[in-house]
Amino acid sequence: MNGTTTSTTNTTSTSTTTTSPWSNATMNGTRTSTTSTTSTSTSTTSPWSNATMNGTTTSTTSTTSATTTTTSPWSNATMNGTTTSTTNTTSTSTTTTSPWSNATMN
Repeated sequence: MNGTTTSTTNTTSTSTTTTSPWSNATMNGTRTSTTSTTSTSTSTTSPWSNATMNGTTTSTTSTTSATTTTTSPWSNATMNGTTTSTTNTTSTSTTTTSPWSNATMN
């Protein structure tokens, strides 16, 4: 209202890389580990986060990211050979900025 506000951008991107869980099975040999990785990154700006009354405010950004790395428990199966260890790791990191944290009056 009677002020200036910056644009609102909604962006969602997904990148997925997957290795088949049985792609490293060997017979009478040695094979390295198989890694299956799925990552999702999402950036969202709330459409009302830059609302102002008679003033100017900068943008508010709300970002949530989750990264998961998983190694299939049977991806290193061997017969009469040697295999490396299997590791299962899951981690999530979240940072959130309140959508109304930059609201101003005058």
